[in-house]
Amino acid sequence: EQVANWIYEALTMGEVERELRHSKLYRYVTTHTASFWAKSFVSELIDASGLNEQRSSEIRGSTPEKSVRSISSLPIRSLLSAYRSSSKRLILITLEDTISPSEKMPMVNLPSSVKANLNSLAEDEKNIVYVMSSTTQQHLSTLLGNSKCGLAPEHGFFYRPPG
Repeated sequence: EQVANWIYEALTMGEVERELRHSKLYRYVTTHTASFWAKSFVSELIDASGLNEQRSSEIRGSTPEKSVRSISSLPIRSLLSAYRSSSKRLILITLEDTISPSEKMPMVNLPSSVKANLNSLAEDEKNIVYVMSSTTQQHLSTLLGNSKCGLAPEHGFFYRPPG
């Protein structure tokens, strides 16, 4: 509903205000490079993740491959404790490299055990589970169409809510 209101506001906005907003946004977008956007995005991700300054400096100055190696493994006991004590959980799982190995050809089928585990997670009322993928809507629906998980194909450009 809020998006509909914003669209309505944009469509009914006066010409002077529309030109002022466009001018301001255009100037901002054209004065910042792709490198600026990428660095800002990574910096905000690091800040949001709560990594300490030492790790932040390691990650900011390295390639993606080195960044992954510099992050320590998850503290399983703490993670399980937090999982058990939370009243609501958002679980985002990527199909590629998490559920299935990254391959040039998309998967034709998922093992039934993987589908059962995903459904088990989705059946817990505390969980909201989404499976994200770079594949098409049709392909992800073929793999997980009967799943209780939400689906977010094409890098989240489309989505189907859980249920």
